[in-house]
Amino acid sequence: MTKQNKTTKSTKGTKVTKFAPKEILATTAEKAQHGAAVVQETAQNIFLAGLGALTLAEDEGRKVFKALVKRGSTVDTKNQKAFSSVMKDVEAKVEVVKENVVDATSGTVQKISSGVESGMASVMHTLGVPTRSEIQTLTRKVDALTKSVEHKAKSARKAPVRPAKKAHKAHAAAASGTPAF
Repeated sequence: MTKQNKTTKSTKGTKVTKFAPKEILATTAEKAQHGAAVVQETAQNIFLAGLGALTLAEDEGRKVFKALVKRGSTVDTKNQKAFSSVMKDVEAKVEVVKENVVDATSGTVQKISSGVESGMASVMHTLGVPTRSEIQTLTRKVDALTKSVEHKAKSARKAPVRPAKKAHKAHAAAASGTPAF
């Protein structure tokens, strides 16, 4: 520390201290400037350290992100292969079960369906509703009759036309001027 006051000896042997405010102010200002410079330098260092940490985190974050993506891709590929394998196994087992069920039920279904069909046919016949085979027979007969009628109509159109007696009378009446009834 610097002395802020000056001590001098007087002639009588007593010490006299002089008060020097300019020196005190200069010393205090110098200390304040030095303290401010230290604070400013510390703040600047903290700021730079923060920027460095941010940059480091960003760089490391990219590296970590890329590493995580790579690991995730590897795991995804393994999972896809495993899933595909499991799906093939499941599909194969479903086919086996399907074949077993079809084999076991095909005879039963045929027996049930023929029993249901015959029961329905007898009920429909009792109610007077024709069966499918009866409808098909009737349809064939109607088709045959339609063809026969069409054939006879064509034959009638091709036959020579003989004038009718009324038509002859109408022609004679027109020539004479009297109406024909």
